[in-house]
Amino acid sequence: MAAQQEFPIVLEGGKLVDGTGNPPVENAAVLIEGERFKTISRKGQAPYPKNAKVIKTEGKTLLPGLWDTHVHYRDWMAELFLAHGVTTILDLGNSSTWILAQRDGVAKGKIRAPRIFACGDPIGEGHGKRGEVKDVGQAHALVKRLLDEGVDAVKVWAHCTAEMLKVVAEEAHAAGRKVIGHLGVITARDAVLNGLDCLAHATGLPMSAVKDSEKAQWMLNQEIKRLQTMIIGEPGITAWGLFAMMEEDTFDQVAEFLVSRKVRIEPDFVYRWQLASRRREEREYEDFITFSDPRLSYIPEVTLSRNMRAWQVYRRLNEQQLQELKEGYEKFQKFLHCFVRAGGEVDIGTDTSEGRMPGKGVHREFEFLVDAGFSPRDIIVWATKGSAEFIGKGDELGTVEAGKIADIIVVNGDPLADITALGKIETVIKSGEIIDTGYHPDYSNPIPRPFEPALHSYPVPKIARISPTMAVEGSKPVTLAIEGEGFVRGSVVQVDGVRVPTTCTGGKEIQAQIPAHLLARVGTYTVMVVNPRPVSVKDPLHEDERSNPKYFMVSFS
Repeated sequence: MAAQQEFPIVLEGGKLVDGTGNPPVENAAVLIEGERFKTISRKGQAPYPKNAKVIKTEGKTLLPGLWDTHVHYRDWMAELFLAHGVTTILDLGNSSTWILAQRDGVAKGKIRAPRIFACGDPIGEGHGKRGEVKDVGQAHALVKRLLDEGVDAVKVWAHCTAEMLKVVAEEAHAAGRKVIGHLGVITARDAVLNGLDCLAHATGLPMSAVKDSEKAQWMLNQEIKRLQTMIIGEPGITAWGLFAMMEEDTFDQVAEFLVSRKVRIEPDFVYRWQLASRRREEREYEDFITFSDPRLSYIPEVTLSRNMRAWQVYRRLNEQQLQELKEGYEKFQKFLHCFVRAGGEVDIGTDTSEGRMPGKGVHREFEFLVDAGFSPRDIIVWATKGSAEFIGKGDELGTVEAGKIADIIVVNGDPLADITALGKIETVIKSGEIIDTGYHPDYSNPIPRPFEPALHSYPVPKIARISPTMAVEGSKPVTLAIEGEGFVRGSVVQVDGVRVPTTCTGGKEIQAQIPAHLLARVGTYTVMVVNPRPVSVKDPLHEDERSNPKYFMVSFS
């Protein structure tokens, strides 16, 4: 059980938006005793205990603690979530052993972090991953293990087939657990027919929003190819392009089908569409400032590089990709309106992982949804009450109501009028405890996350052979042909530790120009290929972004 305040707390005088969707309560008085809300009233209507700590909130807004329902939790993220009012997260992809230890440690008050609900190993991960399954029997065995371990929901990933999903959903639903899917090899329609409850990133949707079945299959094939090649940078259609191919005259029918099956959509604008934001440059600079804060020096370097690389993608987009981004974004907004009008519910998630901004990403998701034309009040309900109900905890969490667990935040402003006011959080209370929302350079997690290769990462390069292997001193520049594997756009050849001009001609071939000044001296020089970070190393003590060495000799003339 988490630590509780020794005295009751009263939040007095502010505007209460309680997460139920009801009209705001002006001049509210919220009494918290222990870990729960005791009374919800207006100032002066109910007495306070004599020893209560009264926090004046005039001119401010009280909201339920926020949720992020698409997190890939890392051991350094807690302070960023709490500082931005996120008191509960749903983790969609970690080793069940580690994430359940985190969940239980937080619940016992041993780890200062947001409340955690977890899915454990995603079912249908790629080759060599924990959640890899090769047939229905393996999928069935894995979901049984996860449920026995006590997961709160189940996540399927891109390589999960319809047949696998069917047995996974049957087991999960029998245990009272929802199934969330990042789809790859099946369409949203097929996934829903086989028991899926929530479309992560709205995956599988584009192929379900076209009338021609051959076109839908072509789009599905392109998505599979995209998942296989997006890391190594081979050309292909973008996810934006698939959304741009959706046919608007199918939207109402598709939306009604999803709603009839009580399926939720997690748009994840901050992941899929962050480059379409009208605030793109502002948010990029904001990330730079946040990650430069010396109090956050414990954040891994790979996170900083991945964050900056995600923003820099925009500067490399060609005209076709920019058009796909624009058209896909506009069509997805239109579809989401059809879905909500039909009675659909939206999940607020940010796919927080190595390169994303924990906590602040939820605020940005709110901004995207407001830009799309949705009301702040509805978005707040989705991010609080709706999230709690989806995970089966609506009777305990998600709204500010008497008897429920006291998760509440105080915002200096009115997010109903200006959603960016969420950036001015003054007080965060979780389970009745006033939370320290500062950053601390000595923050550490008592159970660090074991090393695992990043999901979206470059391969470790390997050199099989180089040609030529020798030149004479004083030679003109030499073109070095290198054969191997794991080469990507951005791979660079190093000769004697010096980076030289490099051209990647494919995943197994690369060429480099050894300049004349490196051929001026007799010797044996190391040749290595260096890939961009992050690289999917399996042994961090013996592997990094560099390949195995080969040797180039310069002999006497």
